[in-house]
Amino acid sequence: MTDNNFDYDSFVRNPPNPIDINNLTLQDSLFSSTSPSLSPCNSFNISSLNINGLKMFSQNKIELLNDFFSLKRISFGGIVDTHIHSKQMHFLSKRLSNYTVFSSVLDTSQHVRSSGGVSLFIENSLASHVHTYTSLSSRLLSVDLYFKGNIKLRIFVVYIPPTSDQSLRDDTIDLLILALSDAKRLGFHHAVCGDFNMHLDQFYPLFFNQPQIASKRIHRLFNFLLANGYVDFTPINFSSTSLGTYHRADVVSRIDYVWSCPLLKRFLLTSVIFDVHELSLSDHNPIITYYDFSFLSSSIKPARARQLQRRSRRIFSFDSVIPSQWEDFSAFIDNLCNTSPVAFASWHVNRMCEYLHTHIIAGANAILPARTVGNDHTPKLPKDLEILIQHYRFLNRVLHSIRLLRKYPLTFSSSHDRKWSGYLIRLNNIFNLYKSIFSPIPVLPSSLLSCRTDNFNSLFCTLSHASKLLRGLHLLKEKEFQDSSIKAHLASRDQNFDTDISSFINSALSRSRRRIVLDRVFIDHPTTPQLLTDPTDISDAVVNHFQNAVPIRSSPPSHISALPNRWRSEYSPMDSVSPDIYSSLLSPPSLEEWLSTVSSMPNGKAPGPSMITYEMLKHLGPTANSLLLILIRKCFASADIPDFWRQAMVFPISKPHEWRCQLKNTCPITLLKVIRKAFVKLFYNCLSAILAAHNVLKGGNFAELPGGTCRDPIITLESIIHDANHTDSPLWILSQDISKAFDSVNLTMLKFALERIRLPATAITLILALFMNRSNRVFTAHGETSSYWVRIGIDQGEVISPLLWVIYIDPLLTVLKSEMLDPYILRSPSLLSTDTVSIPDISINNLVFMDDSTLISSSKAGLEHMLSITEEFYSLNNTSANHQKYVLISNSLPLTTTSTILPVEFHLFLSSLNDIPSISVTPLSITSSFRFLGYGLISKA
Repeated sequence: MTDNNFDYDSFVRNPPNPIDINNLTLQDSLFSSTSPSLSPCNSFNISSLNINGLKMFSQNKIELLNDFFSLKRISFGGIVDTHIHSKQMHFLSKRLSNYTVFSSVLDTSQHVRSSGGVSLFIENSLASHVHTYTSLSSRLLSVDLYFKGNIKLRIFVVYIPPTSDQSLRDDTIDLLILALSDAKRLGFHHAVCGDFNMHLDQFYPLFFNQPQIASKRIHRLFNFLLANGYVDFTPINFSSTSLGTYHRADVVSRIDYVWSCPLLKRFLLTSVIFDVHELSLSDHNPIITYYDFSFLSSSIKPARARQLQRRSRRIFSFDSVIPSQWEDFSAFIDNLCNTSPVAFASWHVNRMCEYLHTHIIAGANAILPARTVGNDHTPKLPKDLEILIQHYRFLNRVLHSIRLLRKYPLTFSSSHDRKWSGYLIRLNNIFNLYKSIFSPIPVLPSSLLSCRTDNFNSLFCTLSHASKLLRGLHLLKEKEFQDSSIKAHLASRDQNFDTDISSFINSALSRSRRRIVLDRVFIDHPTTPQLLTDPTDISDAVVNHFQNAVPIRSSPPSHISALPNRWRSEYSPMDSVSPDIYSSLLSPPSLEEWLSTVSSMPNGKAPGPSMITYEMLKHLGPTANSLLLILIRKCFASADIPDFWRQAMVFPISKPHEWRCQLKNTCPITLLKVIRKAFVKLFYNCLSAILAAHNVLKGGNFAELPGGTCRDPIITLESIIHDANHTDSPLWILSQDISKAFDSVNLTMLKFALERIRLPATAITLILALFMNRSNRVFTAHGETSSYWVRIGIDQGEVISPLLWVIYIDPLLTVLKSEMLDPYILRSPSLLSTDTVSIPDISINNLVFMDDSTLISSSKAGLEHMLSITEEFYSLNNTSANHQKYVLISNSLPLTTTSTILPVEFHLFLSSLNDIPSISVTPLSITSSFRFLGYGLISKA
C-alpha cells in the first residue's frame, strides 16, 4: 500500500530510537567508568553474525566470539555459515561456559554449493527456558522458549544463500515464510536473525512507492515481513564510511538483520552494528537488537538466582583409595560400633539401621577421599590452560581499549591513568609468568599520558605483539592437551574392545548417551501450554507425575473367592507344589552367606541419598559385620524391614525418544539403600533356586530364574517363522506392549499370586513389606523434591522385582496354555522320526520373556480368544496395555503394498472383567522386518 506522505529519506536515515554507534564503541573499553558494555538498562538482546565458517581457525574464532559475547553481554547469539556439524559445534562451544548452543544439521550433499550450518547460543539462565529446538534445514533453526504468564518465544536463525545458488535460496525463503506463518498461528512471540543476503535499503522505496514491483516473487520475503508488521530496527546509512554488516574490498552493505514480529515489537528498544573488522573474525559485522527486559523479567529473576546458588554434592573417590585407607576405614567403624551384640539384638530394626548407617557414614567421611561437585559437574580444562586463557583474554581486552584510544584520542582523561596503574601490575605479572616466550620481557609505560605523543601507537604495537605470542602459547598448550586426551581415549577404546564391547561400539559409531537435565518441565496443555522453570513448580509437577503416573483403575476383591470362575480356579493354591520346599527360605543366614552375597554386588553404583555404597559394605570390619548380620537375621525373623529402607530416591532417565522437557518421556530408576538390596539379593537367591529346582512356575516365562535366557524364545520364534514359510502354514503373531509393568503391580493381586505358589505366610509378609508404606523423592537439577507416598507398584530397581513380575503374570500364561485355541503346531521333520522313536509335535500359543509378551496362533480366532483372556487379566491386575503399540504379523492377510495395508479388527468376548469389544491393529507387511526381544526378524524372505 502506497503512503504518499511517507518520508522515506527521513525514515532510513533516522530509524526509531537509534543508539550512537561511535559512543557505544567508546564504552567498550576497560577504561570506561561504567560497565564494560553499554547497553540499554533492563534489556536483553538478540545478535546475528555470519562467521564465515569454523573449519579454519576455529579455535581463534571461538575465542573471539566468546570475547564478543562477554563484552556485549549477548543473550541470544545467532551464528550462521558455520560449515560444521552440530557435534563439532557442541565441542567448540564448551569454551563458552556461560552459553548453551543449539545447532542445525549440516547438508553435505554435493549439489549444495555451501553446506551452511546455523547455531543459536543462549545465555545459560535463559537456556533453562528452552522447551525444544528444530533443525528445519541446514540453514534454518528454530528454538522455542516458554516463560511465566503464558509467554512463548520462538527464535529463528537463518542463512539465506546468495543468488548464485538460486534454487537453494528459493527453498530456504519459502521454508522461512512457512515457519514464520506457523509461529504466528501458534501465538509465539518470535524473531528471526541471520544473513539474508538481501538489501533492505533497496527494497524500501519499492515497498512504499511501487507495490506492484514489491509484490513480485523475487521480493516475497521482505514483502511478507513488512506486510505482516515485522520490524528491523537496525540503522541504515548511506555514506562511504558507514558501518554496514558486510564489508569486502570497497563494498559496504547491510544484509544481516534481526526482525521482530508485531507481538515483540512493543518491547523493542534499539539496534546497533558492532565493528569487528579489525579482529579478523569475519567479513561481516554482528548486529545486536535490544528488547525491554520486562518481557522476561518475571521468569529470569529466579533463573538468575538459581544460577548463583548452584547446588553441590559430595562424592567419594573410590578409584583413589589405597589399601591402607580401607584398613583404617574398617578399624574406625569397628571402634565406633562399641555396643554389645546382645544389647544390639534387643533393639528395634529401625534403631539398628540408624546406628549402623551413622557409623558407616562417619567412617567414610573421616577416612575416605572425597570431592564436592555441582549438579552440573563436567570435566574441565587443566588448571594451567584455564589460567592461560584468562590471561590471554585480559590482554586482549586491554589491547582493544588501547585501540579505541587510538581511534578516539580526545576521550582520554585522568581516569584512564588511574585505571592503567592497576592494569599495569597485572600485565607485568602475566609477562613474568610467561617470560619464556617473551624475549625480552616487554617494558610498559608507567603512565598513559606519555603515550599520547605518538597517539598510543608504540604501546599498541607492544601489546599486539605480546598478544600474538600469548596466543601462540595458548595454541601450543591446547594442542598438547588435545593430543594427551586423544591418546587417553585411544587407550580407553582399546581396553573397551577387550572388556566392554558395548562401549567400544558406541564410541566407534559416535553414539551419545541420552541424558536429561530436570531443570524445567513442559506442561502440554491443549490451550495454555507452559514451561515450568521455578524450582517449586518443577518439584510439584514432578511429584504429581510420578505419584500418579499409573492410574488405579480397579480394586481387586479381598479374597480369591470373589473372583470369576476362570481366575478363582487359577489363583487357588497349586496342588502340584508342596509347602515343604520352602522350609529353608527364611532360615537365618550364616556370616559366610552374607559376605558372599555382599561380595557379589557390583561396584560403581549410585548410592542414593544414604551415601553408603557396596564398596563400603565390602570393607567393613568384623565387629561392624557381626552387627550388620544381626540386623539381617532380625529382618528375616520379623518379616519386616527398617523404615529407612522404605525411603528411596527416583532418578529419571530418558526414554529412547526425545526428552522435550516432558515427564512422560522419562523412565524412573529407583535408587534403593544398598544394605536393603544386599538383603533382598540374599532372599532372592534362595527363592529363585527353589522355584527353578521344583519347576513351580508353569507359564513358560523364560526370565529371572536360574538358566533363563532370551535365547530360547528367539530361537523358537525363528523356528516357527521358518516352518510356516516352508509348509505354507497359516501364522498369526501379535506382540503386546505392557505399559509400566512393575509400576502397575497391585499388591493384593501379588499376594494372591504368592499364595498360589504356596509361599509361606511369613515370606509373603516380608515381600509385601518391601513395597508397603514407601516414600520416594525425585532427583532434579534443583535438588530433591519433597517426599511423596508411593500408591502402587513395585520398585523398578529392586533385585527381586523381575522375579515377582514372573510370579505375578504366571496365572495368565497358565490359563493361555490350558485354554489353547488354534495354537501354532511346530511339527518335527519326518526324517527325524523313526518307527521306534517319535518326536512329538509342539503346540505354541505364546512366547514371553519378562514383560515382553507375544501371542502366536494359526488363526485369527485363536488370537481373538487369547486377547479376550489377556484383557481380563489386565483389568483384574490394573495392568495397562497400549493397543496402539501392538505389532501384528500374519501370512494369512492379502499381500498388499505398505501404503494400502488396512487395520485388522479383532473381536473380543465381553465379560465382567472385559468391556472392550474389539481391538484394531494395523499389521506390518509380510516382507517387513520386526524386532523381538531386541533381535531383528524377517517374517518372509
